[in-house]
Amino acid sequence: MIDHVQKYIDEVENGNILVCEKIQMAIDRHKKDIERSKRDDFPYYYEPKYTQNIVKFISMLPDPKSGKPNKLALFQKFILGMLWGWRRKKDNTKRFRKAYLSLARKQGKSLIVSGIALYCLIYERNPRQARQIYATANKRDQAKIVFTMVKSQLKALRGKSKAIQKFTKVLQNELTTTDDSFMKPLSADADTLDGLDTLLGIFDEYALSKTTEMMDVIETSMGQQIEPLTIIISTASSKLNYPMYS
Repeated sequence: MIDHVQKYIDEVENGNILVCEKIQMAIDRHKKDIERSKRDDFPYYYEPKYTQNIVKFISMLPDPKSGKPNKLALFQKFILGMLWGWRRKKDNTKRFRKAYLSLARKQGKSLIVSGIALYCLIYERNPRQARQIYATANKRDQAKIVFTMVKSQLKALRGKSKAIQKFTKVLQNELTTTDDSFMKPLSADADTLDGLDTLLGIFDEYALSKTTEMMDVIETSMGQQIEPLTIIISTASSKLNYPMYS
């Protein structure tokens, strides 16, 4: 079994990969918490076996253009390993409920976001049905960017798997499954934001958001979920007075 987090850390510590201060802080926290997890009073533990399925799934996703399997970079496996590998001792649910990913353009955002969304839509079992996934933004056009990425990826996957064809359906503004789960784009200018029960909320280019309105709506709607996850993904911005930098 591969420990994807440790493999990335080894490459960093061997000097083969250079990282920024915040990534180094995440590595340092991981190493310290591994030791702390040996104590009964520390509420979390790390188990690499929980990362294997999602890494394998995203690695076999066909590229929408070429049809060939995507190859995950070590840093992408590190992200997935941190999110899925750390668990709560009391119930084995995921430790982390919010992730902030800052990626430069053309650095694999489409793959990791699409992969996480599709994995939660198709394979997540907490809850076992009616999983609600939203690609969110203040404006609908922005929300549809992430949704369109996931939609393209699902179309490519359906072309490779008859089982996925039977289990999923692709509509213009919604991806659905036979267990009543779905993914939709959602924006602050929607007609209604009532009745949400969000499992996964993805915020694209959050640096451009002037208010926390959508974040507040989505996170409030996660109250009944056992393992909710909010993913904030954005490039850097000069708008330092916006919520992302507060």
